[in-house]
Parts: sequence; structure tokens; C-alpha cells
Amino acid sequence: MDIKRLIQNIRYNLHMSSLGRGGVSRKIFKSVGDNVRLPTMIMPLYPELVSIGNNVEVASGVRFVVHDAIHEVINNDGHSGVTVEENKGEIIIGDNVFIGAGAIILPGVKIGSNVIVGAGSVINKDLPDNSVCVGVPCKVIGTYDGYVKAIENRK
Repeated sequence: MDIKRLIQNIRYNLHMSSLGRGGVSRKIFKSVGDNVRLPTMIMPLYPELVSIGNNVEVASGVRFVVHDAIHEVINNDGHSGVTVEENKGEIIIGDNVFIGAGAIILPGVKIGSNVIVGAGSVINKDLPDNSVCVGVPCKVIGTYDGYVKAIENRK
């Protein structure tokens, strides 16, 4: 880990509140909207590839994976003779999004607005606006509006 990345991680994780981390992350990520709550975490290798909209809550243990390292294995396997570039991809999170504990967001994924992602999900493709998504791999199981109505009906 280079010194710049180490300092970013320390500065980010020194904030005691999730809203405070949301604020300081504006200097680390590509963009961060208002009312963003982030857990303590290890920053992705390329934080400049992460954009977060307004009113976003990220639960503990969520991982932003903006690259993979398979190129290192293939390029150094000693027999394939193939040279592979590092796979990097931007992660874009829309407005009004909740990402449940332990979710993993893979490179090149866009999470739409008004989306709820269940705990432990692996997001390997774009998630549409107004959806509730869960699973490995993550799949749409309902709508955001339907979830809000279900909560209203519990009252």
C-alpha cells in the first residue's frame, strides 16, 4: 500500500460517524452526494472510480471492488504467453440507495436510484431504478415502491 492510500484510509477511518465519513470521502471518491452514510472500510485501490449519489446508506462490511487481479496470474503463469491488462471499472451508485451488510459490488456496475440491496449480495451487473435486489448473484425481487408500501401497511 502506498503512502497516499495509507493516509486516505487513516483519515477516512478516523471519523467516528458514518455521516462524517461520507463528508471526508468527497476528497477520496470521484463524487459523493449529500446525506451519505458510509461504514469504516478499506478504500478500494482506485477510489476515483467510485461515484455515490444523494441519500445513500452503506452498511458495514460492504466492499467496492473496482478492479480484479487475474491479470497478474495470467501474465506471470510462465506458459500461456498471453499478456492481459488489468480489468478496472467504475462503480456508480444512484440516489436513495441502501446497500446491506457484506454486499460486494464488482467493477463496472451501476446501481440505479431508489434501490435496496440485500445483505451479502454480490452485484455483478447493473441494477435498475426502483428495485429491491438480493442474492448471489444479485437479482431483482421487487420494487422500491412496493417495499415502502409494505412498510406503511405494517403501521
